[in-house]
Amino acid sequence: MSEEELKQEPTSSDMDEYLSLLLGSAGGDANAQESAPENTRDDVQESAGASELESFLESLLQSSQENNTQESAHVNAQDGELGLMRDTELDIEEDLFLSDDLDEPNVQMSHARSNVKKDKPKASLEIKEMPRLLTPEEIAQAEEAAAEQKARRSRRPIWPLIITALIVFIVATGAVYFFIEATLNSAVTEGDQYLDNSMARIQEADAVVIPLDGAVYYDSSIDVTVADDGLHYILVAEYQTQIPQYEALADQVISTHATLDSAISNGEQALTSYPDDEHRQLAQDATDTANYRKEMIDTAAQIVEVDIATVKCAAYVIEAINLFIDVNTDMLMAVEVVAEGGYDSVEEAVSYNRSALEKLNWAELYVADAKEMFPEVDLAPMEQYIAAKRESINLAIESDEALLNEDYDTALAKNEEFKTKDAESGTLANVFAQDPLKPINDAREAKTTQLRTDYDEIRSKATDKDAILRRYLETSTIVVPG
Repeated sequence: MSEEELKQEPTSSDMDEYLSLLLGSAGGDANAQESAPENTRDDVQESAGASELESFLESLLQSSQENNTQESAHVNAQDGELGLMRDTELDIEEDLFLSDDLDEPNVQMSHARSNVKKDKPKASLEIKEMPRLLTPEEIAQAEEAAAEQKARRSRRPIWPLIITALIVFIVATGAVYFFIEATLNSAVTEGDQYLDNSMARIQEADAVVIPLDGAVYYDSSIDVTVADDGLHYILVAEYQTQIPQYEALADQVISTHATLDSAISNGEQALTSYPDDEHRQLAQDATDTANYRKEMIDTAAQIVEVDIATVKCAAYVIEAINLFIDVNTDMLMAVEVVAEGGYDSVEEAVSYNRSALEKLNWAELYVADAKEMFPEVDLAPMEQYIAAKRESINLAIESDEALLNEDYDTALAKNEEFKTKDAESGTLANVFAQDPLKPINDAREAKTTQLRTDYDEIRSKATDKDAILRRYLETSTIVVPG
């Protein structure tokens, strides 16, 4: 065989061919000996030696194949894989030396047997086992080895996994906690901003709320006293000095409403922003007290409006009554002039009556203003008095003019009518002369009694809410005066 052929990997057919050649060579020598003329004992020994060599080579090849099979099964079992066995290399070296001298067969066979067992071969042939399928026994062994390896893995301790899971849980919990904490803090901060805005609007509104509250409880009583001349009346009303200020406050109610609406809106925003009940309750209290303040200024404005109307109405009424006194004074002067001067004084008497009539007209205007200021006040007796007094004055003037014309019958008749009407007007005057402010006070009480009751209740609620806000905010700027 050439060098290139030796380098090629032998196949199973190559191995079989090689063994056939080797055995055939040995068999051919034996047949040659059998065909020789002499069939000696040495020929038998040589044939036996060839058979022995053939048996030895077959056993050597079988042993090598079994070793390769066991090694492949062992490796595949350890890896836990089922498949083809890996190729193994089997080197079989053998060299048979035959002597050139054919006359010495015993020596040749003996020498050959000796070389097979002891001598190093001169030539070698590399044989590689071809891949093949595993046997059922080998597959079972591989599956058993894989199951054992899996069992070893399942018997590994799990505490490292538990510790790892615990660490992951702690880290995740911490992250969630800090996230929630940050979210809550953000919500509280946002709620605080809205609450601060609400508080600022409430304090801004208190610039009107608190003075109006003072106006509600300010002394708005009215009374009269007699002037130094002993005839005229003077209105006693301390509240009258506060009217300009209270009117200015009442004019700001609408704008204060808008301010409190902003406070309520911010309070509601804080209520939805806060994450906890305590802060939400605080926002609710701020919203409530802003709403109560709106009700307070609405009710207070109505009360103040009535009180202002009461004082102004009383002032107009007192002015009218003082004019009534002046009217009667002029009429008395006309009578006295005629009584003292006679016919020559009639024109002077007419002048006094005309002055009385003019003053009565002014008194009528004051009564009209009083009625317009406080329509609920019953001023009908005064209106009736003015009508009766005007008629009596006109009768007096007509009587005096009849005297000037020397129409004494007409003068006497008109004078009788005058007395009747003047007595009637006197009766009407007695209705309001004893307490001219009574109809005004009655009207005010009827209109403000329920308003004051409502205001007290609303104010009490606002005061309670303010106390809560002061406690939480540690401030005294939000106060409803007691």
